[in-house]
Amino acid sequence: QTTHFSTVVVLFDWDETGLETAEDRIAFQNAVGTQLDNVRNRLRNTPNTFVHLALYTAMRRGPEFPTAGGFNNVEEAMVVLRHHCNLDQRQVFVVYQAGEDTYSVSMLQKTLTDAAQRYHREEISRIKRLKGDIARSANPSYYLARHRFKCGWHSMVLADAKNMIHNFDKSYNALRAIHHNPALSARICASLAKWHTLQMTLESAIASQIPDMNAVEPQIQQFMQHM
Repeated sequence: QTTHFSTVVVLFDWDETGLETAEDRIAFQNAVGTQLDNVRNRLRNTPNTFVHLALYTAMRRGPEFPTAGGFNNVEEAMVVLRHHCNLDQRQVFVVYQAGEDTYSVSMLQKTLTDAAQRYHREEISRIKRLKGDIARSANPSYYLARHRFKCGWHSMVLADAKNMIHNFDKSYNALRAIHHNPALSARICASLAKWHTLQMTLESAIASQIPDMNAVEPQIQQFMQHM
């Protein structure tokens, strides 16, 4: 089984690097580059995963950032590592004060959240491009169910209630169209699709100032029939 990640952060403790000379700096750059390459190789089956680099230090933001090893300041270190490791400016960060600096932490959190959301949107687009394979599949109902379930799951992560419900309903209906006894995995997917659809419908109704029970009742009835 392959584990898929939307984003991965490679963390280096800057205070433990012990940079003292230009040779140390080059060795550090190469070590960071090697570590990132190892991570990328492990993620080669999930090319949409975003990789980020974060330098972790107990120091405060400002001119006291360590200058050893030829780095004059944090901006120079970030630029050098960014070019050396083939990263863009959104993929390199410094976390100050051992994580107590709220600004640097919030910037890292925002970027990782944006990257994760971008990953799920791109996955939905990628899955939709495979739609033509459904008709050519030996088991089109299963393929359609899988296709819609994946789109529904990614929509759920994105808190896109409308598309989540739409895709999970399509997935469930595709599985119901299979007349012979479905496999255990298919029954589990059907249960998950109905449960998440019902849950999201209830949450949307509760959050509304004027709950629309006409939308909730059919989902409850269908879920009870499924069980």
